[in-house]
Amino acid sequence: MRQRATVLAFFLLVAVGAVRSAHADGLWVSSAYTNKVLRYNTSGAFKSAAGNGGLNLPMGVVVGRDNNVYVSSLGSDQVLRYDPVGAFIDAFVPVNSGGLIAPQGLTFGPDGNLYVSSAGTYQVLRYNGKTGAFIDAFVPSGSGGLNNPWGLVFGPDGSLYVNSTGTDQVLHYNGKTGAFINAFVPAGSGGLGSPRDLTFGPDGNLYVSSANTHQVLRYNGKTGAFINAFVPAGSGGLNSPVGVVFGSGNLYVSSNGTNQVPTLQREDWGLHRRLRPREQRWAERPYLPDASPFPIGLCPARRGAGGGGQGHRHQPDRDGDRQNGGHRVLRV
Repeated sequence: MRQRATVLAFFLLVAVGAVRSAHADGLWVSSAYTNKVLRYNTSGAFKSAAGNGGLNLPMGVVVGRDNNVYVSSLGSDQVLRYDPVGAFIDAFVPVNSGGLIAPQGLTFGPDGNLYVSSAGTYQVLRYNGKTGAFIDAFVPSGSGGLNNPWGLVFGPDGSLYVNSTGTDQVLHYNGKTGAFINAFVPAGSGGLGSPRDLTFGPDGNLYVSSANTHQVLRYNGKTGAFINAFVPAGSGGLNSPVGVVFGSGNLYVSSNGTNQVPTLQREDWGLHRRLRPREQRWAERPYLPDASPFPIGLCPARRGAGGGGQGHRHQPDRDGDRQNGGHRVLRV
């Protein structure tokens, strides 16, 4: 079993931030250096915060079917649950349950259960979606070469796709059994370096944040073949992207190196037009400029059907973007 200290060292060396999705009710953003998860409304104004219950280095965040907020606490090896306004409910997944060490990404599966990437043990662990009880190691340690798992998402085909950050791959597993199928995105394909989050877009293709190259890369959603750098290196100031999620035809990306959740939008469409997935010329339009120190996970403030790893489709409105400082969530 790997040690959390190794994962924490890796975490501190590489700036990270994860975007899950956005909804008409706003956005949750996990802020690792403040040990809080912050909620913003559709115009980017701060609304409330969650952070009690021993939250330490919050990473992934997802809204469940009950509209409660579930947060992976990397520093305390738990998944904590908060109500829709941020009040602490309980440790949904207790410390080290099922061997959990350094939880990062998390998502609810088609079966309603919670799947958590355990970076310290190179596994994906499954928990009862209603009680938090440990079920099994859905993806066993190191299966298919899994190394430092980060983002995970169930695809349109029902399969589970997991970023293997330590090997620069996206690995493909049977969505019902957890059996390894293949390296869906081979090591370094398209220049992939330190993949963080991933999501399937409205076009059915797979979008992966490449933290080391400051890009969002696009791959064929059926074959895994590289298509293009959907968001080119550094576009709109993008630096160490982590989270990616689609909603209403746009893409939100957390820019951890600049502490923002910015919006990148095609220059000749104007500020309030929808960005189509095929477009590739961008202009920065921050949704949450300098939103929070070290932004990690993003999630809609209310659960909806979706295009991201957490199964949400809608995003905050583009109107009223705010200027706050350095950590950003970019909208593309």
